[in-house]
Amino acid sequence: MKANSSPSGRIEYIQLLRLFAAICITVYDSRFLGEHGYFGVELFSMISGFILLYSTEKTGSVHGFLRKRLIRIVPLYWLATIAMYFLITLMPSLSIMSEADPVYLIKSLCFIPFVNSKGYDTPVLGVGWTLNYEMLLYLLFFIALHISHRYHGIICGAFMLLLVILGHIPGCPYILSYYGNTFLLEFGMGMLAYRVWKQLSERTLIASITHENVPGNAAESIAENAPEGAVGNVPANASGNVPESAAGNAASSAVGNTRTADDNSASGKLSGSRFIHSGYDVFMVFAAVISLLWMAADIGSEWTLPRFIRLGVPAWSFFLCTLILCRHIRIPALALRLGNATYSLFLIEYFTTAIYKVFFSGMPLIMQILPCICMLLFSMACSLVSYEIFEKRLAGWLRRRLL
Repeated sequence: MKANSSPSGRIEYIQLLRLFAAICITVYDSRFLGEHGYFGVELFSMISGFILLYSTEKTGSVHGFLRKRLIRIVPLYWLATIAMYFLITLMPSLSIMSEADPVYLIKSLCFIPFVNSKGYDTPVLGVGWTLNYEMLLYLLFFIALHISHRYHGIICGAFMLLLVILGHIPGCPYILSYYGNTFLLEFGMGMLAYRVWKQLSERTLIASITHENVPGNAAESIAENAPEGAVGNVPANASGNVPESAAGNAASSAVGNTRTADDNSASGKLSGSRFIHSGYDVFMVFAAVISLLWMAADIGSEWTLPRFIRLGVPAWSFFLCTLILCRHIRIPALALRLGNATYSLFLIEYFTTAIYKVFFSGMPLIMQILPCICMLLFSMACSLVSYEIFEKRLAGWLRRRLL
């Protein structure tokens, strides 16, 4: 299975999933469709877990692990938080849950959870609550890397599970109950998705080589001697982006100049292996659609199920199925650029949706369609500018001096 990847080393369909998640969160925060779209947070958390395990599995050094991620996350988040602080100081109605208090501002900038006077455990910038968990994930992952590089994913998952168990003990401290939220387990589900994806990728790669590329005993020899971990062993680059899959390189090195499965299908030669893969993909499409509909309708909300079951499990299914299906899709350049800028979009949309709700909330749905589209396009345009200035230039400047 050849990964659809860019020359810079990013897995393109991960960027596409990021963009989809960011759009879902924007639609949710605008309340254009009511409470629908919240599951975008689940997708983001699973992408984070997937990327962390993927990018560090074969890396021999943990040098700069935390600094790389702090450089990427902190500057833009601090700027957005301070901007929101001044906005809700002038216009408190822009945020229902957040408050402009200097103590809250300091705690928000330091990723320290708190309960404000309104009774919400929300940072000054509302979407920052997910970054509180993201920072905890980085810390636990960093510790796990130092304990055992070989089993760091399992160790990090055990840390998260232990926190969730301790956080549900009656009478435990607030900080423990906050970080013991079952939402934390969704990062671990992203790591699990990587393991499953990797195994499926390797099996598909070997099947493709065995059945379509090499005749006779040579195919059996390749299948038996294919290197373990042929997919996903390239470490992340300095900017923290996900590296490209090694599937294409593994296939080419294993079979030399023989034609690939894609060459055969292009010439009209579909073998039994390709038919099997087609049926396999049909099942993946069905599972992805069912999972998406489940999340969009928020089925199970009336059953008071834990979040990681009600939204996390279908999000995991959708995420994994989409990863497998998108390997054949060529991603448009604009979608890739927007996918790269999703962290900026994630922060900026909180401002644009707040303004959108001031002017258009309460209007008939039909009259909100055009304003909502314009708001979304404006948010995307701003995120591209923000990405260029802060995530590339400023972060690049900081990496050159701090790493």
